[in-house]
Amino acid sequence: MVPLMNKSMNVFKYYTAGEIIKSFLTSFLFFAIPASVIIITSVETIFLMIPLLWLIIVIMYILLIGTLSFSTKILVDTFRNYKVEDDFDYKLLFWLFFIVLAVMITIACLVVLFLFS
Repeated sequence: MVPLMNKSMNVFKYYTAGEIIKSFLTSFLFFAIPASVIIITSVETIFLMIPLLWLIIVIMYILLIGTLSFSTKILVDTFRNYKVEDDFDYKLLFWLFFIVLAVMITIACLVVLFLFS
């Protein structure tokens, strides 16, 4: 077992630029297609003037976070498919991207909630 202090987060040290781009594009496709369906369905439902706007936004938020979790897992698995590095922290990579994108989704959902309410 490698001590936690020796683990690295330098993706460019272990993977080529092509592998990094392919991994991010694969993860993006697994997020973008389902997320666009979720967002379009939610916005169209909001335009129907449903009185429970907050409920639709909460359901959309939960579905987007679930989709983000799945696509971030795909990102890490794609990196592992190229090669497994013992001193690369895959959990930290997962949580780093998940938290950053989850904050962006949270802000976007709050903006939509304030825009339509």
